[in-house]
Amino acid sequence: MVANLKSARLIRTAVLSVSDESLSLIKEIVSLLFTNQEFENEVSSKIISVDQISDTASPKLYSIRKSISNINARIRAELNSYMRGGLSKYLQDSVVTLRQDRYVIPVKSEYRSLVKGFIHDQSSSGATVFIEPEHVIELNNDLKRAMLDEADEIHRILAELSSKVSYMSNALRYNAENLAELDFCFARASYSFKNKCSFPTIKIRFHKFTSNYY
Repeated sequence: MVANLKSARLIRTAVLSVSDESLSLIKEIVSLLFTNQEFENEVSSKIISVDQISDTASPKLYSIRKSISNINARIRAELNSYMRGGLSKYLQDSVVTLRQDRYVIPVKSEYRSLVKGFIHDQSSSGATVFIEPEHVIELNNDLKRAMLDEADEIHRILAELSSKVSYMSNALRYNAENLAELDFCFARASYSFKNKCSFPTIKIRFHKFTSNYY
C-alpha cells in the first residue's frame, strides 16, 4: 500500500514535469493518480516491517514498551541474585530461560524442594526442572499484563490505519491498475531506446481485381 502511494507520487511528479505534447495521454492518466504523502509518511513511521511496529507509533505504545523493558530488567536482576546467592549450588547452570512466556531458572531435580516457586517444565532427561521462583512470580505477572496491553495497543493502531485505507480503497485500486499499464509503457519505451528501434512504416499494396466471370 505504501509502495502504491509512493510509486504514484514519484511517477506523477516525474511525468507532469516533462514538457512534451506527445505525452498528453499519459499525462492525463498520471494526473488522476491518487497521492497522499502525509498518510504515506504516517504508515512508514509506524510500521517498520511486516512484523514490527515502531515504539513511537503512539505515546501509549512507547510507555508500555518502556514499562516492559523495566520489568524485564527487574526480573533478570532478581534471577541473577539466585545465580550468585546461596541457591546457586542447586542450579543446573547459570542461564535464565523462558517457559510458557515466563522467566525461570534451571534447578537440579534432586533439589527442587529447596527452591520455592512454581515448576513450569522439566528437561527430557528429567535431570532439570524449570522453576519460577516465588519472588519473581508477581513480576512475571506484571510482564504478562504489560505484554497484553502492548498487543491491544498494536491492534488499535493497525485498526486505525486500516480504517483510513478503506476510505481510499477505490483510489488505490485505480493506482494499481494504471501503474501497471504505465510500467508496461515505460518498459516498451526503454527497450526501444536501448535497441534504437523505430516506428514501423506500413505500406498497403492493393492488387487489381480480376474475375474470370466477366
